[in-house]
Amino acid sequence: MSQLHSSFFSRSSRPRRPYNWVQWTGIVLLWLSLALLLASIAADLGVAWLAPFRHADRVFFLPWLIGILLVSSRREPIDEATAETLARHRRLALLFMLAGSVLVAITLYLLKGA
Repeated sequence: MSQLHSSFFSRSSRPRRPYNWVQWTGIVLLWLSLALLLASIAADLGVAWLAPFRHADRVFFLPWLIGILLVSSRREPIDEATAETLARHRRLALLFMLAGSVLVAITLYLLKGA
C-alpha cells in the first residue's frame, strides 16, 4: 500500500484554517442547503410566498454534500499522539449516529401511527 493511500484513508483531522476560497464556497453551499430545507418546510406549512420551494426538500442534500466536500478539501496535519483520541472520537460519532438513527426511526413510527 502506498504512503498516500494509507495516510489518506486511515486518519482524518479538522479542516485547515484559515479557510481558503474553496472552503468558503463550501460554507456558502451549506448555508444554501439549510435555506432550501427551511424554505421547503415553511412552504409545506403554508407560507404562500415560499410555494415554489415546496419540493426543495428533495434536492437540499446536493449543495450540502458538495459543501461538506469543499470544506473538507484541505485538512490539518495530524500528530501520531492524537490517533487514539481520533479512534475514541470515531467510536463516539458512530454511537451518536446510531442513536440518531434509532430516534428518527421511532419518530417516524410514531408519526405514521402504525
